[in-house]
Amino acid sequence: MSCRATAVLIAAMIYISPASARAQELGTGAGPGLSLAGAAQGLWQQVQADPGRGVDGVEQFRARRVHLYFYGQPSDQVNFSFTLAYNDGREMTIGVYEAWIRVRLTDWWAVKAGSFLPPWTIEMPKPVHELDFIRYPLIVDSGLPVMTPWRQTGLLADFQIGGNLAVAAGLFAGLDREGEYQDNNNMKDTMIAVSFQAYPGLILHFGHWGGKSVQEIPVPGLGSSSLEYLNTLVGFEAEHKQWRLSGEALWNQVDSRGGTLRKTFGYHLSTVYTRDKIQGLLRYEFLDPETSDRRNGVDDEMEWTTIGINYLPLPAVKLMGAYIFKSERGDNQAANEELLLQISLSF
Repeated sequence: MSCRATAVLIAAMIYISPASARAQELGTGAGPGLSLAGAAQGLWQQVQADPGRGVDGVEQFRARRVHLYFYGQPSDQVNFSFTLAYNDGREMTIGVYEAWIRVRLTDWWAVKAGSFLPPWTIEMPKPVHELDFIRYPLIVDSGLPVMTPWRQTGLLADFQIGGNLAVAAGLFAGLDREGEYQDNNNMKDTMIAVSFQAYPGLILHFGHWGGKSVQEIPVPGLGSSSLEYLNTLVGFEAEHKQWRLSGEALWNQVDSRGGTLRKTFGYHLSTVYTRDKIQGLLRYEFLDPETSDRRNGVDDEMEWTTIGINYLPLPAVKLMGAYIFKSERGDNQAANEELLLQISLSF
């Protein structure tokens, strides 16, 4: 998508967003109805060059994401969604991002079927234009061969118990992330996610994911092997007046027929302060791609600190800026800190 086309799209969305934001409320719990909604993001990115490693710098503007959502609610018990997406740098160019139907069976439980983002981390279920930070945390989207589930195809049952406890359990056909993992439908993936409101303003999260994948891996004697991924996650969200704190820790293990191939650990802590239309952001992240390397004296951990500011001039417009300070140990060192500027629009 050219810069001119992106600019025209952004201008059109700013023009129509106030009226369309009200239309989006149809089909999301306000009774039977249909609605059309959308979101677009334009990102300017500057990454430092690293001459010592022969890595060139990056300075670019791109239409990062353009999503078009179609919502329907034929009754109080049934709703569905179909999302088309243009994603630059993700698994598709133009295609179907999500397609699902959700049936509320009783007041306390419902079932969703189709392809969708499951509630695996605090960030994952949120629409992209509602995220506080420009990029997902390292434990979710590091670019390393660490499996964290993205879009899934299957069934998800969610339960609301007593007003303070929410449980989601899923059975899925396979992992779907950037074409890296190709699953055999005979090997289902399972998930359970629990959210508990300990008291007003504090929510605790727990998640466990188990999945198998057939993937070409560079392990002598294995070649194409059936890999099993096990993820365990704990997290929290806390709010007090203008402050919102959150954090997650993820343990990932990859097994094959020959035993355990890799163990990974990571966590992040985030702070968001909101005053009127301005948000101040701070996030610290740590990721150890291979915890067993420490015993061999290998330091490949990554520590990133993000400082950012968001401005919300209109309910449907978010201007975002962030600078990422990177500390990468041992052979993993790279002087490639990043400056990110993004506009997120929704209608």
